[in-house]
Amino acid sequence: MRTVRAVKILQVVGARPNFIKVAPIIAALRNREGVSQILVHTGQHYDKRMSDVFFQDLGMPEEVNRVLTDRLSDLLFTPSRDGDENLLAEGIDRARIHFVGNVMIDSLRRSATSISSLSPPRRAW
Repeated sequence: MRTVRAVKILQVVGARPNFIKVAPIIAALRNREGVSQILVHTGQHYDKRMSDVFFQDLGMPEEVNRVLTDRLSDLLFTPSRDGDENLLAEGIDRARIHFVGNVMIDSLRRSATSISSLSPPRRAW
């Protein structure tokens, strides 16, 4: 009898484009036995007035959040080899880094059928 190890995956998403990137990952893991997922929205782009104060006072909170999240994560999945190299340069152990490729391609492929059925927008002039 095969024993399935339970795995909990916490996916932290802040900027709007990252929701598109995480969609194929959520779909791929949705029916995996022993895998539970939690999606956390940081609220980064929730309200411009609320976000501006962080950009003005703290400089680059996106980068601070990324570095903090990288330090706390057991596994880091990268879209490119230079991403691997950047993490190594920051002192992340190579065993925690996993190159997975560009998930935006997966999002495009998943949406291709519905995109191709759309009519082009009409010009207003």
